[in-house]
Amino acid sequence: MEYSDLSKIKRLIFLHITDNISNDELNELNEWRNLDSANEELFVKVTSQHFLRKNIKRAIRSKEFVELEWEKIKIRTIKQSRRRILLFTRYAAALLLILTTALGIRFFIEKNEAKVQKEEYLSTITHQGTKAILTLSSGEVVELKQEVTDAEILEKCNFLAFDDAPDHYKSAKNSSVEEEMNKLITEKAHDYKLTLSDGSTITLNAESELIFPVVFKNRREVFLKGQAFFEITKDESRPFIVNLDGAKIIVTGTSFCVTAYEDENKKIITLVEGAVNISTDKFSYDLNPNQQAIIDNEINKLCIKDVDSKLFTSWKDGRIVFDNESLEEIMRYLKRIYPVEIIFKNREVMEIPFSMNINKHNSFLEIVTLLEKSNYVQFDYQTNEHYSTIIIK
Repeated sequence: MEYSDLSKIKRLIFLHITDNISNDELNELNEWRNLDSANEELFVKVTSQHFLRKNIKRAIRSKEFVELEWEKIKIRTIKQSRRRILLFTRYAAALLLILTTALGIRFFIEKNEAKVQKEEYLSTITHQGTKAILTLSSGEVVELKQEVTDAEILEKCNFLAFDDAPDHYKSAKNSSVEEEMNKLITEKAHDYKLTLSDGSTITLNAESELIFPVVFKNRREVFLKGQAFFEITKDESRPFIVNLDGAKIIVTGTSFCVTAYEDENKKIITLVEGAVNISTDKFSYDLNPNQQAIIDNEINKLCIKDVDSKLFTSWKDGRIVFDNESLEEIMRYLKRIYPVEIIFKNREVMEIPFSMNINKHNSFLEIVTLLEKSNYVQFDYQTNEHYSTIIIK
């Protein structure tokens, strides 16, 4: 029984005590009693003669007080048996006050216990940190974490430069290999930063995939699905090519962000500095710093707009930033970088715009607290074996 049903339960118990309850109302009251042993315990307590006699005497303050409260009661009971009502008129207001207090305390405690429990659980939901699954050209699978420093793993992954790896591991040793490709995947709620053999760095956001050669020789070319931030080492003689599904980005030395998830209907390229060329079979466009290209996947149409690039690249620095974005868009992103699934119980709130700028390494509770302060949405949760389900209502 929800806290909002307090008035209804109070009325049903009042009618039961005054012997004015209908069969349907009695069934509803019994359903509440059977719902929880605590409900039955409370019902037995507040309907006992000892409890009523003791508390009615305490509650009656004056004849005027009784009459004032009784006017409220008559609205609900005017059609009931007049004889039975008159027998209880003297104590009706006091009884109503007693039930309000007893039930109110109970529901207040339950509500606050549920709130504390929700906050405690949501505080355990966090971004899972740095990790990626690397599939070598040989077929061997290696799990990569930032803290990995084992020489054998570094030897296998000699084309990567770990943040804490010795300098002599940062250059590719298999320089004779050019066509062998490797695949790096970040799973839900994880990210990963790597350095390629040419010194270029790529930061992969959650649920992304990068296919790239063991060694760059005559060309530099990678294939991306998901979201990544590129910082490309300048080399005029060997342009760096990022292949997307149906589009290509060509650069010589620059930094930019690409969002190209397979389950979204658009690709977004945001340029921070330098220059990039974006091309498909229908168009080619040179992007300038603080410009953003949006490709509609369905109609292969290009839209260019001026933006503040920091809003779209702050994720690589551990920030979650949205400026007047719909709740649907925000939740689509958050369910990638946190181990959660999202269900909109109230779909009317999906288009409500919100703004935020918070640390993604903080718990999901911070996001829920921020959004609930608007009073437009409420959050609940369910747990399962793999991920938490966040319910928006």
